[in-house]
Amino acid sequence: MPLVQGSGAGGGSVPNTVNYPNGAGGYYVDQVTYANGGSFTVKQKAQYIEDNWQVTPNILLNLGLRNDQFTNYDASGDAYIKETSPQWAPRLGVSWDIFGDSSAKLYANVGRYYLALPSGLGSRTASASTFTDQYFTYSSIDANGVPHGLTAIPATVTPFSADGEIGAARDAKTLASSDLKPEYQDEFVLGFQKLLGDTGLVWTSQATYSKMNDIVDDTGAVTMPADADPASFNGDILVNPGRTNTVRYKKLDGSYGTYKWDPATAVGATSVVGFPKAERKYYSLEESLEHPWDGKWMGKIDYVFSKSYGTTEGPTDSVLGQISSAQPGGGGQSGSITEAWDYPELMQYSNGELPNSHRHTLKAYGTYAVTPEWLVSGIYIIQSGAPNTCLGYWGPDQVNAGYGQAYHWCGGVPSAPGKSGHAPWTHQLNLSVNYIPEWAGKHLSFQMQIHNVLNEQNITQYYTEFGSTQVDPDTGLPKVNPRYKTPLAQEAPRYVQFSVKYDW
Repeated sequence: MPLVQGSGAGGGSVPNTVNYPNGAGGYYVDQVTYANGGSFTVKQKAQYIEDNWQVTPNILLNLGLRNDQFTNYDASGDAYIKETSPQWAPRLGVSWDIFGDSSAKLYANVGRYYLALPSGLGSRTASASTFTDQYFTYSSIDANGVPHGLTAIPATVTPFSADGEIGAARDAKTLASSDLKPEYQDEFVLGFQKLLGDTGLVWTSQATYSKMNDIVDDTGAVTMPADADPASFNGDILVNPGRTNTVRYKKLDGSYGTYKWDPATAVGATSVVGFPKAERKYYSLEESLEHPWDGKWMGKIDYVFSKSYGTTEGPTDSVLGQISSAQPGGGGQSGSITEAWDYPELMQYSNGELPNSHRHTLKAYGTYAVTPEWLVSGIYIIQSGAPNTCLGYWGPDQVNAGYGQAYHWCGGVPSAPGKSGHAPWTHQLNLSVNYIPEWAGKHLSFQMQIHNVLNEQNITQYYTEFGSTQVDPDTGLPKVNPRYKTPLAQEAPRYVQFSVKYDW
């Protein structure tokens, strides 16, 4: 079967290895070249007004309005992202002292929150970055695993970069859609708090709902217009995946043109049309019972039922390890350039329970003053496991459509996030002892912490890739990857930490 470039610089087909020396077995190596650098700046401005209004003796309103502006600059000092239009973020809070004696309170908060794009985004997006693939057959591998006798596939093609990262400076005016909107979410909170008689206990019940409205990520699913200069056309651009964007490009005559890019009609590498809606929603219900600190002890039991779901986490992709994505595989200092929105195939069947969703969390913690100088503390956290994700080659025929095993298909069957079970529950017990001597005027403190006292080491994340790079000769399809659902991450073993702190 023909080979297809994988999830490095990705994209494009290469001929079958049998046509090249030492390629009869189908084995090949990929030489990845990656380099970038530079100094990048983000300018943030905000204006904020707030007022607390005691409407009645029992009702307090907290009113706020914030306006944010964000500008990102490339290594040459040119702005490639300007999110400077008014971005109003209203905040409203209300608190009702039901009986007027602070024994029972009903409260609610509504707010909008904008997020700036990090400066590290420029190292991949706005620099003279190099990220290329070149494929070779080989005649042997030495004891250190280094292949020898390399033959390029095909021999006449130079290293390939799907995103045009070949070490050349980029035009700041074409790196992002000209009407790019900032990332933001809306959050709603409703709660009730009650003092339980003379017990000193406080019961709190709180519901939270948040909804992401816009994200920023890069996409390669843009079409080069007929009048565009192919030498300078940027095939990878920052967009809002959930809305129509205005793409700016440089024409053959040196001027700039624009066209409207609609993610719902974007064509992928296999003619799959359209991205799903960019969506992330979170809800939770929290119940807690607390004994506030009274000079001798405090304690709290807290239970949270929650769920996070949608088509995207936002600026990260935890399943693929792209927590920050200034470098391939997420090893850099930036987000918002995950591979999720590169092509529509990657987002097929992506709607489901997100990787950071833990449906049940129970916490019990407290502090006790043995003497005025010695305090002991502990926290016990029981939490349900994160959802598993099964990723594989694309479609029922398990085709490598350019990104290897990064598609929401599992053995040729659609596989939405969270449909492959969950990781095990975890039970973390942490204890600490604090010594705050009187002779130092309570400014000096010594602390010893024991983390994971029970030394539990349950799995927290599994390997997600279902298919392997080897093909079953009977079916012509990829074999099941032996690493699938093997541990990728687990709880850290028990360890002790000592610290000394002095407060001026």
